[in-house]
Order: sequence, then C-alpha cells, then structure tokens
Amino acid sequence: MMSNQLRPEQNIRATYSYGSFNTRLYEARYDSGRFGPGGKSNLMVDLHQMKSDGYQTFNFQRRNAFSAKYQYAASPRLVLTGFTSIVELKSNTPDTKVPTRANAAQFGDNYLMVDDPAKPNYYKYNFYHILRTSITSDSRRIWATAGSSTTRSIATVITISRICNYSALSFWAGVFPPPRGGVAAPLRKMSRSLRSGADGVVDHKPCSERIRKYGV
Repeated sequence: MMSNQLRPEQNIRATYSYGSFNTRLYEARYDSGRFGPGGKSNLMVDLHQMKSDGYQTFNFQRRNAFSAKYQYAASPRLVLTGFTSIVELKSNTPDTKVPTRANAAQFGDNYLMVDDPAKPNYYKYNFYHILRTSITSDSRRIWATAGSSTTRSIATVITISRICNYSALSFWAGVFPPPRGGVAAPLRKMSRSLRSGADGVVDHKPCSERIRKYGV
C-alpha cells in the first residue's frame, strides 16, 4: 500500500483550497519527526475534508478522510510500520447522470436534480455512501552484500468497505409507471439484502435509516 513518506523533522501544516462550483478542500497534517530513545520512532497524522456543490444542480459531494502512520526502526536492518486510513464519501448522484434534451433546453445543460419532494428527481431520493477502513502492518529487513542492499518486506492489509447506493428516480409513485411488485419493490429488495447480508451487502446504519424513512 502506498502512503506518505515520514519526515525526519517535526512539522505541522494546514491547507485550504477553493475551486469552481463552491469546491472547498481542507487539510491538516502533523509529522512528529524522529522521537523516543535513539530517535527510532516516527509518526504522521493527516486529516482532510472536501466539499463541492458540483457542476450539476444539487449533485453535492462530501469526502472525509483520516490516515495515520507509525514507524519504528528496531535496528539498522529491521523497520516496523503500522498504517491505518478511513475514507467516507457521500454523494447523491443518481443512476441517470445527464438531463434530457428537453430539460437541458429549458433549464440549462447543468440541470440534473431539484429541491422539490414532489418531483422524481428530488436530490434526497438518491444517495451514495461509502465508508472504507484500511489497517496495514509491514516489516522490512535489509541485507547488505558486496556494496549493495536488498530489502524484503512482509505486509498484512485488512480492508473493510461499506457501500450504500440507491437511486429512487425510476420508480417514484405517481410520476412513472410502478414496476412489478409495487413502487417500493427495489427498496424492499435492498432492505432484505441489508438484513440478511445477501448480494454481498453489509448492514450499514445510514442505509438502513434511509430505507426505514421511506417506509420499506
């Protein structure tokens, strides 16, 4: 797994960026530098958040992330490393990602969703939520032979992902013809998957709460 290199000196810095469509990026990072007996330990902690309204109407996105890395030089030939990261992504991009020609002509080519619960393209009817956690341990041993060195690494990676993705656009009651099984059939299927673990879906509280909100 690729991660930031640790710095030998202590360092603290913060970054703020602003871009088109009200896109904001905040980041803070702390590097401890070498510390502890013999300067054998080193630590890095990084936090960032990105928010954007997006080019298309009501197509928001938010990303939060955290990472930490600790390294211990047990000897000149053995380095132990631990790394963890958490990424959370939330957006409400629907399955249909472009407007119809009629909508583009009437509202502009950036038209996608609206803030009206009576419309099928109400932005809160669509949601996409990913929570990803990674934990990595790594040990590296270095051998020196005839003026050159060889590094051998043993790594263990554990990754946990929770994904919740559903679009209500195509079956909203009273706007489009209901699918077989009723207008809530797709959400019922997803609800069953969340409860039973079928289809590789892991129960995820935000998903379950959203489904219960619409009475499935």
